[in-house]
Amino acid sequence: FLVLILFGNFLARDVPAIRHWLSIFFFCFLALTSWCTAAFYLHKRMQEKYIGAWLMAIGFLLWGFQMLAYAFLAQDPFHRSTVFVTASAIQLEMAVAMIILVLEETRREAKYMRAQMKTTIHETASLKHRAQVTEQKYSNLFDHASDAIFICDPTTLGVEDANRSAEKLTGYSTWELKKLNLMSLCPWLRDKEKEVVQDPAKLQSLFDSIGNLPIERKDGGITFAEG
Repeated sequence: FLVLILFGNFLARDVPAIRHWLSIFFFCFLALTSWCTAAFYLHKRMQEKYIGAWLMAIGFLLWGFQMLAYAFLAQDPFHRSTVFVTASAIQLEMAVAMIILVLEETRREAKYMRAQMKTTIHETASLKHRAQVTEQKYSNLFDHASDAIFICDPTTLGVEDANRSAEKLTGYSTWELKKLNLMSLCPWLRDKEKEVVQDPAKLQSLFDSIGNLPIERKDGGITFAEG
């Protein structure tokens, strides 16, 4: 649209009256555009409460009036200089407003990021606390279970943990049990060690087939437990 106005102004360069009215129309269009921009910043001010947006709205509003004034006063040298001085003052005000707006937006982003970090830290702490509570519940159930429980590595069959009932059953402390494996506790499994290590899934079928599992205690005695 502006290109058409400029092109028309070029074609009418030898007709001063037409050029004058085209210039008036051009600057009126710029004034309208400035007022629309002022309305945008005013809306932003109402949404975000930015002082910079309010100053930008004022600047564009004044710039629109300045464009409108220039369209009618540009022919007078005295008024033309006044318009130029006014334009410089408005541009300075808009530059300051833009700096303020950028600083306000940056501060808002920083505040938002801090809030997000606090939320993330709070959620992490909450998850950590819930994990600790769950772990404590599991530990209590594990330690106070009436049945002897051994946790073993399926590849080496080494004892990784045992509860108090397992200590009473075998006579070993948990610290001593962690140095042993199922072959040490179940003598009848020693001749099947290679087979079980190669296929740990067979261990359960062996337990099912034997029923009561003979376990060698620390004192050399044999006690029985369910597999």
